[in-house]
Amino acid sequence: MKILDGEALHRKAWDIWSGKDSVDDRDFLFAPYGESIVFRSRSEPLPDTHEVWRMRSLLAPVMRREHRERVVKPREFRGWLASLLERHGWVLRSIEQVEPMEMTIRHGRRLTVVDTVFTAQVVDRENADRSYRSGIGRYKAFGCGMLIPQG
Repeated sequence: MKILDGEALHRKAWDIWSGKDSVDDRDFLFAPYGESIVFRSRSEPLPDTHEVWRMRSLLAPVMRREHRERVVKPREFRGWLASLLERHGWVLRSIEQVEPMEMTIRHGRRLTVVDTVFTAQVVDRENADRSYRSGIGRYKAFGCGMLIPQG
């Protein structure tokens, strides 16, 4: 299983993009993409060219219950992703790729992440635009949650 260094990604993204001192000032999204890092300004809107999008995203499939996190089981992934997208103005149409990986984050903690490619339809343009600008899910500081349109 591939292992990503989330701390190194975080540092590299900050060094390249902004040099700001605080996460509160983060005005960009980033994600690992092959051997490079892709960036997008949070001011960039969802293009108004399609209603159905093929997207790629590195996601941390976790559920929070009573201040505890648990990793979503592989058999639960489709439902978890559908629910996450619905909360952000999309409806899941299909999943093309699910590649599980591990990511090291703070203090050597390991997190399960999934590189996924899926097709989703916009059902709430305002909410979908907000999710495109801000990302979806948890662990965005480590490169998770950015919606990357695919050709």
